[in-house]
Amino acid sequence: MKIKKCVCCGESKDIARFKPAKKSEILYYASCNTCRIKASNKIWKAKNKTKVLALNKRYREKNKKAIDERHKKYVEDNKSDLKKYKHQHYIKNKEKVRIRSAEYYWLNKERINKRNRDYGKAHFRQLKEASRIYNEKNKDEIRIKTRAYRLKNKEFLKKLGKEYRLKNKDELRIKKRAYYNNIGSHRMKKEALNLESRYLLKLITSNSLLNASDIPQELIELKRIQMEISRELAK
Repeated sequence: MKIKKCVCCGESKDIARFKPAKKSEILYYASCNTCRIKASNKIWKAKNKTKVLALNKRYREKNKKAIDERHKKYVEDNKSDLKKYKHQHYIKNKEKVRIRSAEYYWLNKERINKRNRDYGKAHFRQLKEASRIYNEKNKDEIRIKTRAYRLKNKEFLKKLGKEYRLKNKDELRIKKRAYYNNIGSHRMKKEALNLESRYLLKLITSNSLLNASDIPQELIELKRIQMEISRELAK
């Protein structure tokens, strides 16, 4: 059996796996049949890009389920290797990845937003807890990054805020009114509590030899509780 080394793949193979040169029974091509076919396919694909894309699309549509299952199995079997490769690729091509991701998002904005909303609704509690844990662990780093981003994108954020306020004018007005109503209610409660405390303080000092500054807060609170019990019993 004659052996010949392929100049493309570098493997030594049986001479039968090499095509004889034209008009010669002794001479053979330098590359094996497998490498020659690969090279020929590559040239054909480069010349017929549109046709190749159409064929690939048709194949994917016809074999979608089998392709998805094969891809899923491959990902499961090679998780750690894929993660490592993705990280290395991202480090080497940060700017390219960022531009490509932005382009993909704007082309598929509606679909991506819907998918994110659906996922968020289905996993609300898990996401909330994960976010809380992450924020707690990285609060200093988050604060620095947020500040740097705001300084870098000051004009853009200002424009975005203005657009949002114009688009959601009525909703913001309702929220603002509710907020101020709540604040007003809280202030009224606080003022009423302070008034009651002053009244109790006056009541205690009038029935004791202590000065107002000497009466502890606990005693005022106790007197308030006694008065509340008296009111309940009087009903």
